[in-house]
Amino acid sequence: MLTPRVIPTQCNPQHLGTQPQVTVPTRVAVGPDPRGHYSGRTNVRGPVGPTRLGRRSETVRVLGVDPGLTRCGVGVVEGTPGRPCTLVAVGVIRTDPDVPLPDRLLRLDTKLTEYIARFAPDAVAVERVFSQHNVASVIGTAQASGVAILAGARADVAVHTYTPSEVKAAITGSGTADKKQMTSMVTRLLRLEVAPKPADAADALALAICHVWRGGTQARIAAARTRVEEKGTRT
Repeated sequence: MLTPRVIPTQCNPQHLGTQPQVTVPTRVAVGPDPRGHYSGRTNVRGPVGPTRLGRRSETVRVLGVDPGLTRCGVGVVEGTPGRPCTLVAVGVIRTDPDVPLPDRLLRLDTKLTEYIARFAPDAVAVERVFSQHNVASVIGTAQASGVAILAGARADVAVHTYTPSEVKAAITGSGTADKKQMTSMVTRLLRLEVAPKPADAADALALAICHVWRGGTQARIAAARTRVEEKGTRT
């Protein structure tokens, strides 16, 4: 069973490769309520699942997912727009290419559901699939992306997608940054002593940071616009 590599916020980031001393269920049972609605927050969160009670109201926790069928990067960060984020967890979900496709997708869904149940993110950020020359590769990426979006929606968590260029621009200031530049900036922004590896993990963290900054800012703008409209209505 793959256990997420976790760095509690109080721990030194150099322990990136260690395993957490907790037990996460191998299979999470998620089903509809009597009305036929899925409520992952009620059914998924178990005794090891966190709550939001200890967080500051302006802090956002985001699960970033770099979709891939063989390797799917996952990373959880907390932060507020315009400020350095804090690493919560990072890892890679792997599936065996020799296993039937339905079983690979099921494993991916199970592990992503575990991440959502355990870390209770406020949002899920998934890389948006774009056309590539390798059709077989993009099909697998699209399938993994769909599983990630479904896992978030089932748990009633807001899901957002970003193109690679949007993430690169948010993290490095350039939409054409390469993998090395992205990993370097993620390491600096999260104030880590050790760069997250492999690249799939770093990309997942970049997605999460991107949404903390961009999504949080957009939410503030929308809230301010709503307040202005409400004030105009009253007058």
